[in-house]
Amino acid sequence: MREIRLCARLNHQNIVPFVGIAWSTLVDLAVLSDLMPRGDVHELLQSERRFERVQNRRFHWRRAASSKEAADEMTTKTSVALDVGRAVSYLHDLSIIHRDLKAKNVLLSASFEAKLSDFGISRVTKLDETMTANVGTIAWIAPEVLTTTTVLTGDRYTTKADIYSFGAFLSEMDTLGTPYATETSTNCEGFSNARIAILVGIHCMGFFLVSQGQLQPSFTHNMPPTLLALARQCLEFHGSERPSAAQVVAALEAFLHNPQD
Repeated sequence: MREIRLCARLNHQNIVPFVGIAWSTLVDLAVLSDLMPRGDVHELLQSERRFERVQNRRFHWRRAASSKEAADEMTTKTSVALDVGRAVSYLHDLSIIHRDLKAKNVLLSASFEAKLSDFGISRVTKLDETMTANVGTIAWIAPEVLTTTTVLTGDRYTTKADIYSFGAFLSEMDTLGTPYATETSTNCEGFSNARIAILVGIHCMGFFLVSQGQLQPSFTHNMPPTLLALARQCLEFHGSERPSAAQVVAALEAFLHNPQD
């Protein structure tokens, strides 16, 4: 019910529209939303990985140089990032932390407009409060959420945790793979908080290094320097040093207006 109430109050072009609910019993409620015929960004990245040569791929940070190639492109990574950034900025203006930003939770409309989805673990906070419950998918989680202390005792964190996850999402789009995939061999999806605590504290040195600020998601040499710098800012160890969602949006809009930067 909490997710339904939250979805019902959201109204933004880059958030999957809430249509209503359906149920067979009172304990079997489902959220109904608009159909997103292009699937999610994770599926798009997987399809791009099938092309071994970068030149054969269609999903890039910039528009193609020739008009024919541009006509064949579905969208750009920058446009998707901007759509998601606008959705996150809207949520943060409402004091809502999404807490699970990743490609699988970004859906694409028929025109390839990106829309943020999956508010099952989002939380609404008061302006003078910070979050203590930590959930999300481990490879996209901010260091302050990933530490064993936070997992076990609930240390506080803010909307800046979403900004770190956004930086990891940029890495995901850039490399076409899960963040840290080259740094660790651990499949990070589907772990409970207790399992995360074990991984961080004992079995997963890679994510222990993340929690200590010694490891970040990787990027390719194909990422434009301006966007790489923005991603690195989003991935700053201390949340206070990360940009706000509004600043992220402004930086992406500036790049789209001058993509040669």
